[in-house]
Amino acid sequence: MSEPNKEQPAPTPKPKDDTDYKSRVIKEVPAPYSCFSSINSSRVWNYIPRDQLFDKDGLPIIDNLRKHLLKEGRVDPKDGIEIIQKAANILRDEPNLLQLQDPITGIFLFSY
Repeated sequence: MSEPNKEQPAPTPKPKDDTDYKSRVIKEVPAPYSCFSSINSSRVWNYIPRDQLFDKDGLPIIDNLRKHLLKEGRVDPKDGIEIIQKAANILRDEPNLLQLQDPITGIFLFSY
């Protein structure tokens, strides 16, 4: 038996001619919101508008964001970074240690 040539890459599988790459695999899942671009004749996936993402105080409207993301919507990178920075500021200000008063009684169970 001859050993296969290790320098040749494995052949890539070719798709069937009747493969439909534009339809959804799971038909029950709705397609994401998009609009048709006349510039390059393709679909453009829209970001959630800023006025629907943030309230008048500048805090994210979680229900709108959740609904948008469940529909496979996108968030503008600038808005995403702003949300992450606001969350980081809140978490940075939160205490990360429990303040307990002594005496503390603990129960330890050992099983073999």
